[in-house]
Amino acid sequence: MRIWWLRLTRYALPHWRELLFVVLLTLLGVALEMLKPWPVKLIVDSVVSKQSLPPAASWITLLPGDSATAVLGWLALGTILLFVANWVVHTLQSYAQASAGSRMGYDLGGDLFDHLQHLSLQFHK
Repeated sequence: MRIWWLRLTRYALPHWRELLFVVLLTLLGVALEMLKPWPVKLIVDSVVSKQSLPPAASWITLLPGDSATAVLGWLALGTILLFVANWVVHTLQSYAQASAGSRMGYDLGGDLFDHLQHLSLQFHK
């Protein structure tokens, strides 16, 4: 069995930086998606139920404002910032993926056209 997709790696190798950028953006997007529920969890567990913040999130109380309303505001801002950051990463990923994919497609199309041009006229009958 011939592994045809290995032959296509020659079109991907010249664009390895762009493809690495896409992979890094994908991993960053996954990390941001994992962080999205965290501020809402803290709002429900700590602000609404009037309990203290967990030790890992106690740094939020060091931000300006002493009341539970200030903590709620900071956590709401964190939710919004995570959403915006995720949107920016997803947009950059889509742009980089489309750019790298179209360049690889153009390279493949150019090689295919070059191959067809070098075939004899008998082949095209």
